[in-house]
Order: sequence, then structure tokens, then C-alpha cells
Amino acid sequence: MRIGLVILPTDRWREARRQWEWADDVGFATAWTYDHIRWGGMPDGPWHASVPVLAAAAAVTKRVRLGTLVATPNFRHPVTLARDALAPRGLSRVNPGGTPWTALLLVAVVSVVLAATGTFERLLSLAITFILVTDGFMVVVLFRLRARQPAAPFQVPLYPVVPLLFLGTYVLLLVGALIQQSAITLAALAALALVSVVSWWVVDPASAPVQPTA
Repeated sequence: MRIGLVILPTDRWREARRQWEWADDVGFATAWTYDHIRWGGMPDGPWHASVPVLAAAAAVTKRVRLGTLVATPNFRHPVTLARDALAPRGLSRVNPGGTPWTALLLVAVVSVVLAATGTFERLLSLAITFILVTDGFMVVVLFRLRARQPAAPFQVPLYPVVPLLFLGTYVLLLVGALIQQSAITLAALAALALVSVVSWWVVDPASAPVQPTA
């Protein structure tokens, strides 16, 4: 199993550098950041641009593969984004394993089919299931990381009570979705399983070249 994490682009580089270096040192396979204009939970806080952050992270990491977890075409033209991605290569290759295009494509196909044959409510239920499962796995990973390195730079208040409450809430929501909308929830779970298997088979991160140092 290969595990990744998300590092929000909110901290000054002095602190953010420690986070990226730590992710590289403890053995994460991938490290991602969001490409939003701002974050809903912190509208007044700092939020740095993703490409400069990844370029700086590439300069201080050796092995971990980097990328944007979300890059929206709503404000990012694909051509411009592709050209921006060329810049970090002067320092190091960003996400040499490549974009998980198979997973993105399969999820998009499932969403399009549901949007064309169903209702917005069904499509929303699909998206909620995706969020519950992926965010839940991120919380599960936290326990493994803290067991491996208790003095991590990512501290959670009242650990492990808060993560357990978060995870328990998500499990209850997922169970409720299975009871209320079993068909669409099972379809979402099957889609997640399918894209995971296909992505693992088509793009094997172990075959990707290792990042050169800056």
C-alpha cells in the first residue's frame, strides 16, 4: 500500500518547508496541495498559489512525488496550467509518476452517465460518498503516521479523541447513505474500487523515476 497526504498551502515557507521535508523523510509515496483561490474554512487566512509551493517543495525533497490534488479549469486554463508545470522541472520533477488520469477519467465517466440518466440528487449522493470514503482514509492514515513518528509536525488537538470522533461520524454517515440510498452508494463504492485497481495497474508509481535533488 502506498500512502499520500495533503499539505495545505497556508503556512509561511519556514514552517511549510518542515512539513514537505517531513513527508519526504517518513516515506510518503505522494504529497499534494490544493489549487484553490481560497479555502472555505479559512477565508481570511493566507493561501499560497499551488505551483510556486510545489516548485519550492520539489527543491527540498528527494523521493516523494508531488502534485495538485485539485486543479480546476474554472480559473486555470489547461494550456496555462501545463506551461506552469514546466517551471518546477528546473528544480526537480513534480509528480514524476504522472497524473492519475485513469482514475480521473473513470470517475468522470461514471459522473457523466449518472448526470445524463439520473438526477442532480443522485449525482450529489455519488459525490458525498466519494468524499466520505477518501476523507475517511486520510484520517485512518493519521493513526499510522502518529504510530510511526509521534513527534510529527502535523499535530491534532486532543489526539486521538478528535480523529476518532471524525472517523466515527463519517462511518455513521456512510452507513446511513447505504441504508437510505443503497444503489447509488454501492455504485460509488464500486467506482472507487475500480479506479483504484485500474490506476494501480496502468500507472505503477514504483516504475516512475526518482526525483533528482536540486
